[in-house]
Amino acid sequence: MAAMEINETNKKCYLLAIKMLAKKDYSRHKLSKKLIDRKFEKAIVNEVIDYLVEENYLKEEYYIEARIKGFMYKNYSPDYIQQKLNQEFCYPEMEQITTIFKEYNYDSEFQIKDLIRKKLNLMTVEKDNAQKSREKLIRFVLSKGHSYGEASGYINQAIDEQLNTH
Repeated sequence: MAAMEINETNKKCYLLAIKMLAKKDYSRHKLSKKLIDRKFEKAIVNEVIDYLVEENYLKEEYYIEARIKGFMYKNYSPDYIQQKLNQEFCYPEMEQITTIFKEYNYDSEFQIKDLIRKKLNLMTVEKDNAQKSREKLIRFVLSKGHSYGEASGYINQAIDEQLNTH
C-alpha cells in the first residue's frame, strides 16, 4: 500500500488511533470499533488501520498475547481463552496458547488448585454443608472453562482436607 493520503479527517483519525495505541495494544477489530464509535467513517478507519498495520504500529499478535496472559492469570482454561478471543475476532491457534502457558509454568492443575484455594479461603466447610461447598467449588471451576473430570478429584481432596483440619 502506498503512503496514506493525509487530509484533515483521516489525520484526526490517525492521531487518535496513535494516541490510543500508545496507551495499550488493540486488536484490529477493537480499534476499528472504537474509531467508528468516535464518528469516523468506516472507509477512513479501514484506511488508517491498514496504514497502522503496514507501519507496524498496530500489532494484533501483541494484543492476542496480552489477552492470553490476562486470562491465564485469572485461571481461565486454554479452551475458554481461545473461545473468548474468537468472540473478539482474534483467532489464536491452541498451540500459541499452550506455548504461553508453558513459558509461564501454568497448567490446568495449577489453575484448578489455585481457584479452589481462593474459593475455600472465603468459605467454611463443615460436615453438614460439605456437599453444597463441593457443588459451589465445581460451579466456580467450571465457570473458568475447566472440565468436571479435571476438577472433581482436586475438589474432593480439598474438601476432605478442610473437613479433617476442623
